[in-house]
Amino acid sequence: MQITSDDHLQIGFDNGAMVPVEDLGIEEGFLSGVAATSLSLPEIGNQPSKLQLQLLWVDGNRLIGTARTESTGDLPRFGLPVYISLSRQK
Repeated sequence: MQITSDDHLQIGFDNGAMVPVEDLGIEEGFLSGVAATSLSLPEIGNQPSKLQLQLLWVDGNRLIGTARTESTGDLPRFGLPVYISLSRQK
């Protein structure tokens, strides 16, 4: 994840491409947003999907929370939640 010079949030995936995180908001202390990506799992192939983030600042250097990937293609609502912890790089 990175914050761009114009204060937008982006997230990178395995292929190295950075995609924008949209619908950013803070609710009850959680940073939330959605990024467009694709699921590459044996069960579903390479389906278009969205990544939903729910992150909470633990301290000034770390975010914890969940990332939920949900298919938006031929198998809608197929989801995969993951617990994540992100640390600031210097």
